[in-house]
Amino acid sequence: MDRILIAYTTEEGQTAKICGRIAERLAAHAFDPVIHNIRVDKSVPNRLTGAIVAGSVHLGAHSRALAAFVRDNREKLSALPSAFISVSLQSASPDADERDEVRSVAEDFLAETGFKPLFLHTAAGAVHDARIGPLRRVVLHWILRRRGVDLDPSGDTEFTDWTALDRFVDEYAHALRGEEELGAPRLEA
Repeated sequence: MDRILIAYTTEEGQTAKICGRIAERLAAHAFDPVIHNIRVDKSVPNRLTGAIVAGSVHLGAHSRALAAFVRDNREKLSALPSAFISVSLQSASPDADERDEVRSVAEDFLAETGFKPLFLHTAAGAVHDARIGPLRRVVLHWILRRRGVDLDPSGDTEFTDWTALDRFVDEYAHALRGEEELGAPRLEA
């Protein structure tokens, strides 16, 4: 079975949840997903068919741990049919300029690390009140309420568009199977 690396960092857990969904979707396409939390396992296994790297944006940047992992492994990752998924609350914004800004952050990360994936996807994250500090929670709630967002009373408000993520993973899987032409990068929002 073709093995696909899913390497990620997560701050509050939404990127991990997204990667779990990616793994399920890849398994449905008869791939063998190999999930690595970069903070726990920095290795890149051998005998891979592809790789997906995912990380969240906080304060306008991806984590240092993610950047170090990608820099240390960029040749191996770039040699594979690979994808980068950038997770940010701003990806759910109705404002096109804000979504473009998220894409710019992802593109800057790729340029700074030298990683050249064939696919780029931006995904909206979530606000998990129990996993963030009180000051950050107050600030995020204030910003979101000003934008007219109704927060879930449970304290867990997801913005991830699971349908768009599934479509992205399906496209990636079809490309790996040769059902779509690989070559020109598919860099989508």
